[in-house]
Amino acid sequence: MGQSRTELEALARRIAQRTVALDCRGFNWGEGVAWHAVAQAGRALGEEALVAAAGDWVREHERVEPSTMLEAAPGLAVLEVAEATGDGGAQALVDRIVDYLLRYPRSRLGAYCDAADTQAGTLVAADYWYLSAPLLMRVARRRGDDRCADLAGQLAIGYAHSCWSSADCLFAHTYDDANATRAPWHWGRASGWATLALVETLELLPGHGGVKLALARHLERTARRLRELQDPSGAWHTVVDRCETDLETSATAMIALALRRAVDGGHLGGGYGEVADRGFAAVAAAVDDDGAVTGVSGWTPPGGLADYSSVALGVFPWGQGMALAACLQWLRTAA
Repeated sequence: MGQSRTELEALARRIAQRTVALDCRGFNWGEGVAWHAVAQAGRALGEEALVAAAGDWVREHERVEPSTMLEAAPGLAVLEVAEATGDGGAQALVDRIVDYLLRYPRSRLGAYCDAADTQAGTLVAADYWYLSAPLLMRVARRRGDDRCADLAGQLAIGYAHSCWSSADCLFAHTYDDANATRAPWHWGRASGWATLALVETLELLPGHGGVKLALARHLERTARRLRELQDPSGAWHTVVDRCETDLETSATAMIALALRRAVDGGHLGGGYGEVADRGFAAVAAAVDDDGAVTGVSGWTPPGGLADYSSVALGVFPWGQGMALAACLQWLRTAA
């Protein structure tokens, strides 16, 4: 990668400060990604102002009673703030989100269904794996709560069976549980969400049983395919196996972060570290002087190839958050 610790710290501060300046006040998955990384950065860099900014956002929403998966998706950010500050309101919100996830309906294969979908709530989206299971596993570890740990393991099996294609060794954006059909397009952020969830599950799921062995195999095969599809620039495409689609920064940040964590945690061989480094270099190159992470695609509903190709690129909270999270991972091992 080539950046020193000092350079990485400066990059992280620049991205974090720009993320705060975006003033993301909603309570949804995108804001959750952004504020989770800001809170992490505040703790890693010793910047109390960053933790305080994330805490202010949580306090604005601490009375939320989750009624949709989108309102549960910021749970990791709320947990990060609760751990950093000891704030009782944040912890109470974490508890309500976890209770909601424990009750949320699941597909026949065990993944969460998108109850807001027009197809009578039968669509399984890869996004929600990372936006739910890591929170459950972290809470399980803190509480010693077998219900949360068991659900996280069931979700891992459910999403792997639903969204992962053994023929392509890639994750699809969605799976229709009613028709047992997988979407044909391998959206880049879906690969990012799912690969991060795979790594997080391997890191936190207790034991060494069959679930972890199966997920380790999924990770190995997915990583091999993503290595083959990496652009010479280091980035990955909006649809990872279709080079006519845009190179996309948030997917690149997520995939690079997942591979780096997998290497650092001993779940992938060291050769993937070079793949991750090239990906992170592409992400760093997309950060402008003001800390804005450019080349990020907007909100992307499931669709056809033309739909994925038509989503405009810009600066968005999820791009800020994932680029910052990646920067913090490289900072952990920097000289």
